[in-house]
Amino acid sequence: MAESNSRPASATEAPYTVALVQKKSTDDYKNVQVFCSGAIIDPEWVLTAAHCGVFAGTLITAIAGADNTAQFSDNHVQRRPGKELFKHPSYWENRVSKYDVALLRVQQRFEFNERVGQAKLWANVWQMAGPKEKHEYGIMDCRGYGWGSLEIGVPGDSLRTVTLNAGHGTKACSCFKM
Repeated sequence: MAESNSRPASATEAPYTVALVQKKSTDDYKNVQVFCSGAIIDPEWVLTAAHCGVFAGTLITAIAGADNTAQFSDNHVQRRPGKELFKHPSYWENRVSKYDVALLRVQQRFEFNERVGQAKLWANVWQMAGPKEKHEYGIMDCRGYGWGSLEIGVPGDSLRTVTLNAGHGTKACSCFKM
């Protein structure tokens, strides 16, 4: 995340965002590290990245309703052990992939409230750019939420948000020309 516009966020801003942690037992949550983020798309399902599945050999737990790792043991936080992880069948391990998507089914359904909720799809049309613009579609500000870190190799310890300019169309991202 870019340091200039990244800031801590509250679970009430993005109640659909979960922290994914490795958990081998159901005891203390004070010393776990977040390795990925996900989004609740149904009371029983979390959408995440397929590369997060490299940890599938251990128990993945989705934690919802927390602002930071210090809250992982709090009563208002929902901890849901993973039941099954389904990676996209065309995902390539250890390579950049446009199929970097996975679904995590949790053992117990999330109970929705102010801090835990379902992601909603955006129904607006992405506007075309003006005739002299570089991209065929306009550039928009997009807000993202996740358990990121400002340093590579340092685990994130809080829910964060960042606003980025997002492009759409064939000229938006040269990394997926295949």
